[in-house]
Amino acid sequence: MMEIGIHSVPLQLVIGSESRCYDFDDHFVPKSDKDHQRWLRISDLYISEATIPAVDLIQVDKFFFVRDGHHRVSVAKALRKKFIDANIKVMQVKDKAIRDFKCCAESLDLKPIEQFI
Repeated sequence: MMEIGIHSVPLQLVIGSESRCYDFDDHFVPKSDKDHQRWLRISDLYISEATIPAVDLIQVDKFFFVRDGHHRVSVAKALRKKFIDANIKVMQVKDKAIRDFKCCAESLDLKPIEQFI
């Protein structure tokens, strides 16, 4: 993987998770109430326009998977933000793997959110 630094990423291209796909639904809403307070604290930060740390994303082709920052992505999507600041690592895959992106993501142990694939 190659790190390319912090960039503003369109949230519509953030389609899945590296490791927590079972914790969030296809709109990045948490499936469990256990992290409700954390979600609300992050929401308060967004609403108060506080500085929010960049999330960590993995880029595969034109899509992104959350490595760290699932709740920040969840809140940003809920508030209908268009972009999120992210520290991006690019995963290079062979052209043949890109043809069937869903298969590629699964074989790389990245989990796409089904609705977007």
